[in-house]
Amino acid sequence: MEKESIIRAFRQSNTQALKLMTETLQQPLEEHPIMATAEGKVLLGTAYVFAWPPVEAPALSKAIHFFQQAKKQGGFPMAETQLACAHMFGWGNLAKDEAKALELFEEAAEMGSPAAIANVGMFYQFGFGNQSKRIYKAVALYQKAADLNNAIAKVRLGYCYIGGLGGLPQDETKGASLFQDASNLGSGYAKMALGEAYQIGVGNLEKNMEVALELYKESALLHSPAGKAKLGLAYYNGWGEILKNHRKAYELLSEAHAISNEIGLAEFQKLKAELNKS
Repeated sequence: MEKESIIRAFRQSNTQALKLMTETLQQPLEEHPIMATAEGKVLLGTAYVFAWPPVEAPALSKAIHFFQQAKKQGGFPMAETQLACAHMFGWGNLAKDEAKALELFEEAAEMGSPAAIANVGMFYQFGFGNQSKRIYKAVALYQKAADLNNAIAKVRLGYCYIGGLGGLPQDETKGASLFQDASNLGSGYAKMALGEAYQIGVGNLEKNMEVALELYKESALLHSPAGKAKLGLAYYNGWGEILKNHRKAYELLSEAHAISNEIGLAEFQKLKAELNKS
């Protein structure tokens, strides 16, 4: 019963599943009964990416090993999705390969994965993997995944409404509403996007740095690279109640860039040079 509960939780929320798993752990993590399933292997691999407890430090090569095992086992498209991310960002000993990442995202999308559908949309929007930019196609994919209640798709669709992209009317209020919907699903990426909306004032949201910083903190606690990067920028610049702390900023930005994020890249490089001199 415990194994089935964890699998159900994982299909809804990585964080919820790992919390349930660690609370009921009676043996070493890799010997847990759920490890016999593809879901369990992807969950453990994801724990190694983000250093979720009880994993103490990221181990991207280990993560890739478990994602590959899960893909061979089959039946759980999150394996293809996580392997796609590994190729997209060059995790562990993998070279960056956007074309391979797209191939894996498309495999997972064909299996019905909302997250993969949203990621294929991003390839069309930004022209990754040697794709020509096709914003109308991207928006259609975001809408399809958002209708399946995918948080990332809702955020990407929200940005498209804010910019009036892909045939959508420009509607900042609709965009902010989608950020809020996605944040309510527990997505760290969505909390970062909602924080940005409060920081600058989007649609019917008034500027509120206090709320923005709280959302960045929540996003970082959910292991979102984008959230960690935004919080790192807060420490770099001294936003709101946060005092400048370049060492803390570097810590957060380095954690973000180890996974995927380009936010704050210039500040990260400056801090790296600055701290190497000290």
